[in-house]
Amino acid sequence: MRTMAINREAERILSALSDKERELISLRLAAQLSFKEIADMLGTTEKGATERYRRLINKCRKITAGTEKEDLL
Repeated sequence: MRTMAINREAERILSALSDKERELISLRLAAQLSFKEIADMLGTTEKGATERYRRLINKCRKITAGTEKEDLL
């Protein structure tokens, strides 16, 4: 039951992101690429890729703000 709630929350977060943002999340989390590898793929610097990812994680946190942990469990 918990897994279904977490999956729904992940879907909700991902649906609020742009295609480029979802790609960045996928490269980092699913493909487990380093920021250097991501930067090479996206044609940017490692620092640029790291900063974009940091901003994206903050955006995801804002999307989940107000969601109680109990709602996910």
